[in-house]
Amino acid sequence: MNSEWLTSPRTRRLLAALCLFTGLTAIGGGLELMWNPDGSIIRLPLSLLEHSPFRDFFIPGLLLAGLVGVINTIAGVLILCRHPRGDAEAMVSGSVLVAWIGIEVLFLRHVHWLHAAYLVIGLATAGLAAARENCIGQLANTIRTLTRVAVHVTIGWALCGATMGLLLAATCPPTALAGHALAAPVIFAAVSASYFRGPYAWPPFRAATIFASVPALLDLVIVAGFVQRSLSMFQSFIGSWLPLALIFLATWVTGTLRTNGHAGHVPQPRS
Repeated sequence: MNSEWLTSPRTRRLLAALCLFTGLTAIGGGLELMWNPDGSIIRLPLSLLEHSPFRDFFIPGLLLAGLVGVINTIAGVLILCRHPRGDAEAMVSGSVLVAWIGIEVLFLRHVHWLHAAYLVIGLATAGLAAARENCIGQLANTIRTLTRVAVHVTIGWALCGATMGLLLAATCPPTALAGHALAAPVIFAAVSASYFRGPYAWPPFRAATIFASVPALLDLVIVAGFVQRSLSMFQSFIGSWLPLALIFLATWVTGTLRTNGHAGHVPQPRS
């Protein structure tokens, strides 16, 4: 692509429009689903959810508005404000939209023309944002930064899952849940120590939010969605919510201690 076109105000406005269109329509659609979780307003039968862990559209609507909608809207606003992190956020928001469409099709086992339309928008958003990042020489750094976050949080989630599996095999479920709740923050303290030791680490609060949110989403999609086909795991405070809260706290504290101990030595990322 032509570098002058990529960096032009017209292209910046186009990328912002893609993000804001996705964000605002996702928020509107999500609120509609939350307001009428039986799907009656937009004529969606509850039978569409038979292969998912959901019994109505309230939680899908909440995720659509709070995840896809908010992330894309924030990216659009940052781009309009010429924030240096705007293109990187648009890469993430476009990728989130693509992932959402893929997971939704797998759960519903039904393809609508809107899936194809929003898939194209998501790919266009991520691709255009990546091209703009590459044009200014920041794409490699952005990908490296996002990859480090993804690898560390996935390793932490996998270790927690393996720990839970071993505990369930060795003891009764209540004891396993308690052991998992104690092990999760220890695991993520070690994982986050490795993360904050490297270059281009995010600020502690932002990293802690991601380190707690992504495991929750992985649990929702993979464990609850495809393995258990039930949201029962999220009905247990000690089984889900306490470990997630402790993961957030452990990551935040580890990052704060690490950052304060090495102030001025760790370069900050743009993304």
